Amino acid sequence: MGKVLTFFIALTLSTSAVSLAQAKQTVVPKESDTPSMARADIVQLKEQIQKQHAVIAALIKRVEELEKTHKEVAAKAVTKEDMTSESAAQEETIASLAKEVRERANLTGYYSFEYINENKPNSPSSFRQHSLSIFLSKTLGKWTFFSEAEFEYAPKFDGNGGADLDTARGEIFLENAWAQYNHNNYFKIRAGQQLLPQYWNVYHYPSLTLSTLRPLTTNGTLFPTNVIGVMFFGSAYQSFQEKELGVDYKFYVGNNQSPNQGKMDISDNKAIGGKLGFHLPSFGAVKKLDIGFDVYRGRFANELRRNVHDTIYGLDTQMEIGNILLQAEYARANSFVKRFGYYIQPAYRFAPNWHAFYRFERLADILPIRDGEKPGRRHIAGLNFRPFPAVSLKVEYFRTKPRFVQLPPTHVNNQIYSGVAASTIFFF
Repeated sequence: MGKVLTFFIALTLSTSAVSLAQAKQTVVPKESDTPSMARADIVQLKEQIQKQHAVIAALIKRVEELEKTHKEVAAKAVTKEDMTSESAAQEETIASLAKEVRERANLTGYYSFEYINENKPNSPSSFRQHSLSIFLSKTLGKWTFFSEAEFEYAPKFDGNGGADLDTARGEIFLENAWAQYNHNNYFKIRAGQQLLPQYWNVYHYPSLTLSTLRPLTTNGTLFPTNVIGVMFFGSAYQSFQEKELGVDYKFYVGNNQSPNQGKMDISDNKAIGGKLGFHLPSFGAVKKLDIGFDVYRGRFANELRRNVHDTIYGLDTQMEIGNILLQAEYARANSFVKRFGYYIQPAYRFAPNWHAFYRFERLADILPIRDGEKPGRRHIAGLNFRPFPAVSLKVEYFRTKPRFVQLPPTHVNNQIYSGVAASTIFFF
């Protein structure tokens, strides 16, 4: 580029010199010319020389501009190797920042406020300061720590220096507290207090569920809510006709269910259980098709019974076909008495942030041994609106038919009742 520009300047200058020489030959006065004509020719010659100087100056300026542009373009030009190197550096920076974010202590949680109105005797409508849950998590390399503390029904404890807690109200408890080692996707190990892997139990948070009321079969009614022990789990996914076939497994061993299971066990024989889940390939309108199988075997003790055998089997499924969602769970248990329960919950997404849902559920339990829902049948229909992903507004109508088999059908505790439930949830 530089040589071409130099040649161009030289050529221009030589051309101008030739023109100037020709001009001089043309305007040289002859002996017959008058002095006035000679002066006119000299003036004309000076004007031509000035014009040539202006042209040359403009050309030199243009060449300087072209050279400057050429250098700037050359400086900005990058090779493919340069781009690859820069991309790798940026990815490394992003990965480093993401790691730094993960390894910082993360504080999140949710807030839930409810309103319940049911036409049962001695059951006035009530606002309920249901729960405030605080999640604390931290990651260091392959290690993760997570805890969840829950405050329910506006807890308040007025300490007076004695053991009398008659003035206390509400509940404060630790629902989750575990440390986890992530070897890879196929094998992870978690130790501490953790939720059992039944679907609604894992995704019971009100910011995720469609309804305000939980199914009768959940909340520790059939399966226990949590276990204190060790869990091994992992997952594997394989491409199948441009879709994915996935398998998840969980196996756990821990203390049996008792009032003081966080400190000691009631038996040398530990509770064991597991879950095997399948994520099946979905085609066409079918967007999701998951199936899971659960089993639990242990012992149970409370104020009335001691070392009762507790064996439970479960099945759950989640489907999504177009705008239709279906969720269902079934469990059968033999815990001192045989009992079973299930729910089926279809839903329809009629707008991006709106769901209409219906749920039918049944719990058959002759003698409940856990502090869960009472046996019977219930119908629920409602709406769920999420104006923002972190905000959920719910309203539903329910109709319940209790069934205590040890009581006659005409007993007040076996009378049908209905009501309305609503809630506001904010996840932060």
